[in-house]
Amino acid sequence: MTFYGIWYNGKDKYTICGGYALTPVSITDITKDGKFFKPIGSGYLVDYDAKTNKFSNWTTFNYPYGTNYETHFEGLSRSKSGSYQLSAVSIQTGGDINTVQGSWVEVSKDRKVQKWVNLNYNNDPKIITTSNSVAGNSVVGITLSDPVVAYQAVIE
Repeated sequence: MTFYGIWYNGKDKYTICGGYALTPVSITDITKDGKFFKPIGSGYLVDYDAKTNKFSNWTTFNYPYGTNYETHFEGLSRSKSGSYQLSAVSIQTGGDINTVQGSWVEVSKDRKVQKWVNLNYNNDPKIITTSNSVAGNSVVGITLSDPVVAYQAVIE
């Protein structure tokens, strides 16, 4: 399990996102040349109360546009209306690095996916585009191309 995004909701309450697997995963299965390159299962959101030290509202999310994808949430923000925006990276298991898909995800305060937008640098799905951090409808990430390109996208 990973904890990648933490949002402070006020009064000792937080929302956390990341990724998890139901079975143990070897570090060698998710790293290559000492660098993280693969998600480990499903993305999640969970609420945490620091005063009571309790977790609640655990919600699992999976990439909706194909099968055998593993998803990881990299970043988290929240709008004034209470919806969450997440940066997600999904990779098709059993595939090669070309199956990586970065996305921007909006989830309502009752944990329903409102939008799941794939990010494709220059609108080219062949360019591997990650999604590493989010603030509202803005996402930053990199392309895993030659050369590597850093980008910012605004979701409309």
